[in-house]
Amino acid sequence: MPLMLASGGSGKPFIRFSIENNEWLMSTEAGEPEEFEWTGPVLVDIEKIQLGWMKLMGGRDFVPWPNNDPSVPRPGEEYKQAFTVNFYSTKLFGDEPLREFSSSATGCLEFVKELYDEVERAGGFGKDQCVAIKIGKARREKIGRGPTKIPTFEIIGYKDRPDAMQETKESIPVSSESDDPDEVFGTAAPKKQEADSFENMEI
Repeated sequence: MPLMLASGGSGKPFIRFSIENNEWLMSTEAGEPEEFEWTGPVLVDIEKIQLGWMKLMGGRDFVPWPNNDPSVPRPGEEYKQAFTVNFYSTKLFGDEPLREFSSSATGCLEFVKELYDEVERAGGFGKDQCVAIKIGKARREKIGRGPTKIPTFEIIGYKDRPDAMQETKESIPVSSESDDPDEVFGTAAPKKQEADSFENMEI
């Protein structure tokens, strides 16, 4: 079923999308996140996304929903629905290729919802693989009471889940209550003439 979106700092290397500044950031050993560009594809373990409640004020705190069940009571008014999901790329992220992407921002929630739903429709789950995507410019869209920016993506194929991702939690089916129309992205497998080059592509 589609991804359910009801209407904390982990210490792991991370990436963030700043909707206000329309930029992607990654954590650094120096402690100050730095901006980066998507110069190549990235693996996303969208099948194992974890939903929950998150607060940012006074320190990031993420409270997961067991079984991704959105009926879990909100811990407090400062908590918003959120997610955490793993991204992987040796070319983009260097010595720390496994990165946690988490957010409670509307645009980021829509991004992972669209990706999850698209992979599910394409039959991409249950194969111990991650989806490989190219991330493009964010599109501006009004959702609810105001505008937001939603990162766009293109699915280019699927690869076996890297060893660094093998210890992540088992996949949990999730669905969606959102009434917002989905943005439809192409889900066809790589064409035959592209298959070999994709299989040998370093991500």
